[in-house]
Amino acid sequence: MTLRDILCAKDVKSSYQLFVQLEQQAGEDPALFREYPLYLELLQSDSSYLRVRGFRMLCAGAKWDTEGVIRENLPQILAELRDEKPTAVRQCLAALPKLVTCRPELTALVCQAVSELDFSRYGDSMRPLIYRDAEAFLKRYQ
Repeated sequence: MTLRDILCAKDVKSSYQLFVQLEQQAGEDPALFREYPLYLELLQSDSSYLRVRGFRMLCAGAKWDTEGVIRENLPQILAELRDEKPTAVRQCLAALPKLVTCRPELTALVCQAVSELDFSRYGDSMRPLIYRDAEAFLKRYQ
């Protein structure tokens, strides 16, 4: 099974365990960051599920970005924070600490994107959760 197969698997439940293992490995193995073109490609997917996986893999491997790939593609990466799916936004907010911890020079830009989130886009049940996640992130990194 290739990396693309794991990240793009249609069976969400069975592939999720593999994805979580890959995400953890991405923080330990620089070879996985070399696949950043795939992660950037996933950010353009019609599926929020795939966009989130691309986002999370970029955040997980941020410490291996010695060529400024994340900085160069930051607007595209942070666009996922404006996803129409509230669960996608929450997953991205949860992954951001890995990014700013490894790339502190990007903290101000990331905090700006988080502070500009439009919470009114989301339903009553998810709006307070996203707001709380965003506020916790900003409190810690701003």
